[in-house]
Amino acid sequence: MVALPPKPFWHVYAAGICYLSVCTSIADRAEIERRANADYPTGIGRAWTIHEGPFKGGQPNPCPCNEHSDRKHWLLSC
Repeated sequence: MVALPPKPFWHVYAAGICYLSVCTSIADRAEIERRANADYPTGIGRAWTIHEGPFKGGQPNPCPCNEHSDRKHWLLSC
């Protein structure tokens, strides 16, 4: 039996009209955007993209997860 690699961790922890916050072990920006749009379509004709600014509290985007060193928090906007 062939061992499969572990699935990357993916958790949307906040979803709003204009912003989506994700905790994930995925490092590829394009894959994060693809997954966000597949799981949470915006419904407005604009796709989720990695937000270029910091989080509301001033943390950089992305920022390290405060609970798991292999994960980061990402902010996306539409």
